[in-house]
Amino acid sequence: MVQVDLIVSSDLIITMDANRRMVNKGAVAICGNTIVAIDAATLIRERYSASVKLDLGTDVLLPGFINGHTHSAMSLLRGFGDNAPLESWLHTIFPLEKRLMSRDFSYWGAILALREMIRGGITTMVDMYWQVDAIAQACQDMGMRAIVGSTLLHHDHELDVAVKFIQQWKGNDLITPACAPHSPSEMPLSLLVNACNAADEYDVPLLLHIDETRECVKKVRDVYNMSAIELLSKHNVLHERLILAHAVHTSPEDLQKIAAAGVGIVHCPTSNMKLASGIAPLVEMLKAGCAVGLGTDGAASNNSLNMIAEMKVALLLQRVHTGQADCLDAMTALECATIRGAQAIHKDHEIGSIEAGKKADIISIALRHDHQLPSYEPVSTIVFASGPCDVNTVIINGVVRVQDGILKIDEDLARELSTHVMSIRAKVIALLKDNNQQ
Repeated sequence: MVQVDLIVSSDLIITMDANRRMVNKGAVAICGNTIVAIDAATLIRERYSASVKLDLGTDVLLPGFINGHTHSAMSLLRGFGDNAPLESWLHTIFPLEKRLMSRDFSYWGAILALREMIRGGITTMVDMYWQVDAIAQACQDMGMRAIVGSTLLHHDHELDVAVKFIQQWKGNDLITPACAPHSPSEMPLSLLVNACNAADEYDVPLLLHIDETRECVKKVRDVYNMSAIELLSKHNVLHERLILAHAVHTSPEDLQKIAAAGVGIVHCPTSNMKLASGIAPLVEMLKAGCAVGLGTDGAASNNSLNMIAEMKVALLLQRVHTGQADCLDAMTALECATIRGAQAIHKDHEIGSIEAGKKADIISIALRHDHQLPSYEPVSTIVFASGPCDVNTVIINGVVRVQDGILKIDEDLARELSTHVMSIRAKVIALLKDNNQQ
C-alpha cells in the first residue's frame, strides 16, 4: 500500500489526456503537488492510502481552467468605459491607471480577481500589468498558479523593472515571471526587441497583444509596411516563448507562421465583443494548427472573469461567424480552456490534463442543479448550461482551495480586501469627478 497525501474520487473524471479518456467511478491519487495515479476508484483504494480522502459523489472531476490572458488588478476598474472601442478606451484607462497606480492597487485588485477566478474553477492565469511584484505576491498568498508579466509600453526603465522582477521570482513553484511588451502598435520597436532578448536571456515567457483591432493592424502597416507577425518574424521575436493575446485580425498566412513557430494564441471572445474589436477566426486558427487557449482579459474590458462563459461564447460566436452549427463542439471549447490552453502558454508538460506526473490542479463541477438537468452529455452540460456557481472543489498544486463551494481564505485578508476595495473606489470616483470639472 503506497501512502499519498490526498485521494479524490467522483462518479466521472474527464481527464483531457491525449485520448480524452473518461473514467467512470474514478479516483485520483495525489502526493504533494503531483498527480501520482488516476484509475477506477476501487483500484486506487487497493493501491494507495491517504490521510485525506474527498469523495465528491456525482460531481465531475476535470483539469482546472487556464485563463490565458488577463489583467487581474483591473478588477478595481470593473465596468469603467463600458461603451468605448479599444483605442479610446485605452487612452482613457492609461491616464487613470497612471494616477491610481501603487503597490496596494495591484495587490488588492489582484486579490479581488483571484477570489473570483478560483471560485470559478480557474487554477492558472496569465497576467500582464504594472507593480507586478504585488500581483505575484497576491498569487502566492491565494495559492494561484500564474505567469505574471511586467508590462513594457514606453521606456527602457520599464525593462529594468521587468528584469528585476524576473530575477526575484524565477524558480518559484507557482509563479513564472515574464516580460510583457504591450503591443507592436503602441510601443517603440526597440523596446519590444529588447524585451524579447531579455526573455531569451532569462528563459521566461514573452506576452504580447497582437492584431486586436483593425486600427492596430493599420498602425503597424502604416509605420513598418508589413503585418505585425511579419514584423515579429523579421526581428526574431516570433518563437515558441511567445504568447499572443487576441489575434482578431490576423491573416491566414500569418496564422500559418504562428503555428510553424510554435507560438501560442489566447482568444478573448467576450472582451473582443465588448470593445467591438471583431471576431477572431478561431476555427481557422485551429485548422492552421495553432495552439489556442481562452482568456477573459481584464474585468475592465469584460466585467467578469468567468471561464465557463468564455467557453460558451467562443463556441457560439464561431457558429455565428461561420454560419455552421457544427464548426466547433463543446469538447473543443473545453480543450481550449484546459489542455489546448496549456499548450498555448507552453505549460502542457505540467498542467491542462489529469495525468500521472502532472501538477495536481483539479476542479469538480456539480451537474445536479435545476439549470443543468437533465444532463445527457456532461461536457455539453458544463459548456452550455453551467456557471461558476456550479464549481464545488478547486485544488491547486495539491492544496484544496475551494471545498463544497466555499473558498478557503484567511478571514482577516477577506476583511482587509473589502476595506481596500471601497477606498480605491472612492479614489476613482474622485478622479473622475475632478476630470469632469476640468
